[in-house]
Amino acid sequence: MRDIIIYGAGGFGREVHVLLKQINLHGPTFNIMGFVDDNPALEKGEVNGLPVLGNIEFLTGFERRVEVVVALVHPTKNELVDKLKSNPNLIFPNVIHPGIYWDDTNQIGEGNVLCHGMNLTCNIKIGNFNVFNGRVGLGHDVSLGNYNLFGPNSFIAGTVTVGDFNIFAMNSSVIQQKKIGDFNKINLNSVIIRNTGNHGVYFGVPATKQSF
Repeated sequence: MRDIIIYGAGGFGREVHVLLKQINLHGPTFNIMGFVDDNPALEKGEVNGLPVLGNIEFLTGFERRVEVVVALVHPTKNELVDKLKSNPNLIFPNVIHPGIYWDDTNQIGEGNVLCHGMNLTCNIKIGNFNVFNGRVGLGHDVSLGNYNLFGPNSFIAGTVTVGDFNIFAMNSSVIQQKKIGDFNKINLNSVIIRNTGNHGVYFGVPATKQSF
């Protein structure tokens, strides 16, 4: 059994706890030690039967090898990950639901979370610290950067390239052979049919860039 700590005790952290338990039902894999969270109200408390062990300083000072799953979805979590990486004892596994088929033509970095019902095909490249919520679909030859968030039922068609720090809301999609830049938000039920730049908010079918 591999010791693991969940960083983040909010809603997604509790979902990751369920994901780890589902993995253990398939085959004993993780000893789930508890949560770490920076909310002072949770200090030394308990969430869903697991202890809150401390805040980020607890992890940066951890003195033995341990795995950490970063269960945060806010856009600045890369700064927190950089802080965690100052401790060489911390390992960031890919946490993948046991029901997901992983083809040997696919490549993946570190720290990704792949929840239930994902549909992956072949020749896919996934970077680091991406979050895939339930029933996300990725077509062939998709290439993804880092720190992207994919909401439930979002779908990325074949040969799409996605940069970093993008948010794909529930039921959003991108048609084949498009390029998505960085720091974009694709809203609920929206369909991207053209390449995007950076720092855009898109909505509609077909999706158009919104001005605020």
